[in-house]
Amino acid sequence: MKSRNNIFVVFLVMMLVCSLFVSCSKSESTTTSGDAASTSAATSVENTEATADTATSGSEVPPPRGGKTLTVAFSENVVNIDPLDQSNMIGSLQNNMYIEPLVFYSSVGGYVPCLATSWESNEDGTEWTFHLREGVYFHNGEEFDSADCAVTFQRILDNLTTLNNPLQYWPSLIGYEVIDKYTFKIILSEPQSAILASLYLTPILPNEAFEEYGTKLWTDQHLVGTGPWKFVQWIDGQYIEFEKNENYWDKENYDPYYDRIIFRYTKEPASTVASHIAGDIQLNISSGGINPDILPLYKGTEDIINMISFDSGQEMYVGFSCKEGSPFADKKVREAFDYAIDRQAIIDNIIGSGKVPNGVITDTVDGYNPDLQGYTYDPEKAKQLLAESSYNGEEITLMCNTSLLKGEAIMLAMSEMLNAVGFNTNVQVVEVAVLNNVRKTGDYDVFAVAWMFAASDPGQFLTLRVMNDGHHTFYQNEELNDLIAQSNKEMDPEKRAELVRQCAQIMDEEHAPYSAFAQLRITYAADKGIVGLEGLYDDWFTLKYVDYDPTAK
Repeated sequence: MKSRNNIFVVFLVMMLVCSLFVSCSKSESTTTSGDAASTSAATSVENTEATADTATSGSEVPPPRGGKTLTVAFSENVVNIDPLDQSNMIGSLQNNMYIEPLVFYSSVGGYVPCLATSWESNEDGTEWTFHLREGVYFHNGEEFDSADCAVTFQRILDNLTTLNNPLQYWPSLIGYEVIDKYTFKIILSEPQSAILASLYLTPILPNEAFEEYGTKLWTDQHLVGTGPWKFVQWIDGQYIEFEKNENYWDKENYDPYYDRIIFRYTKEPASTVASHIAGDIQLNISSGGINPDILPLYKGTEDIINMISFDSGQEMYVGFSCKEGSPFADKKVREAFDYAIDRQAIIDNIIGSGKVPNGVITDTVDGYNPDLQGYTYDPEKAKQLLAESSYNGEEITLMCNTSLLKGEAIMLAMSEMLNAVGFNTNVQVVEVAVLNNVRKTGDYDVFAVAWMFAASDPGQFLTLRVMNDGHHTFYQNEELNDLIAQSNKEMDPEKRAELVRQCAQIMDEEHAPYSAFAQLRITYAADKGIVGLEGLYDDWFTLKYVDYDPTAK
């Protein structure tokens, strides 16, 4: 055993006119040449609005209602705790708490050092060398070094088509090299434009623990990392628990007030608000934001709870099964579907806030195409297209999971709109894990989910969900896939953005494999004094540096 011994401007939005400061890792910034400079993360403040009135700036901040324990409510459950098999925000959140990557993303400073202090690449971008941080220890006492990087990237290579992390982030990985104890090299078959985003979303596994336990590290809950929080336990469908890492390598810059953090999974929005008002939870983060219909329940809590509200890049979209024999294998059926949906009515009358996006690549993403017109609501055109198509009245199931904001109401409204133009549809609402399994097999007609782009990068969406067909839509377009492959290796940001815009254009014209219908305005709720809610404007949050500041309003 080894000896014992961390775009766009940040949306760290808290209500009122105070300034929030995050005690974030004061690590060295870097360039591909390895130059380093000191950087620190700070928050920006947005005076936000919700249904409740704001408290006066002079109101006294009470002590934390949870004491040394912070309880956070999430409306979405994680489906597993394998660090390299996460596909949604809650999965990324749990990783960030206890296990760290080589490179971290700061919404103030961009990509900054974490377990690597600096890095450089060869001229064509196919070899990346990382200089590792010394004196870092995993929670079980293992010293971090190149062996841990090696076991991580070997597992990625062994599971390029089976785990979410390799599928989304490492399409070009072909090898690695341990140069010495604190120098590690990644080898790619071709340049990978989003490599820093991929590194940020790839946590480093502990070599010795993995050799001892293998996949039992997560199936039997022996998870350890190098982060500021230590994994305690996960109860599926109930909660995941962390405790403070007193030996965190960057404790000088981040030594939080809290001793314990609990992510609690809640399903019933009104009950969650009641629990928050009662003080049983202190932070309410629902997928897609808190249901606008229940925001009035917070009225009268202005002295203890802040409403956090902002325009996000989170979108809702539907995916079509285009496999042979499916109605949606016919482009005209997909077109009819898109023109039958009144997206603005869904936002105005059901979701309650947000806007209609013009495509699946939202305006928060590098490569957004502003020239797309989107799909207008035109039921007569939908009827005509459906009549011209091969559709014969087959029953079509519209499916969503229980965590989708107002999912059942949205699906029922869509069903009514579709049936009005000649479709024959029904609605099915299932648990998160069930829908995940359905998408893995392709055994569906239409599904609806919410999605956000980590670090405003489109690569993971285009690579996993479109080119690699991670949702098994069975839609294939050689021109589109070629453009995605080109964008994945284009290192010039402007050229890459143009390739992404062309991808968006094709998906718009083909009405496949996905169709966006809402871009959300998010509202969360946090007890006064909670700081460190570092979030990207696309709503990909991290709570890694959450803290309590009694002077914050």
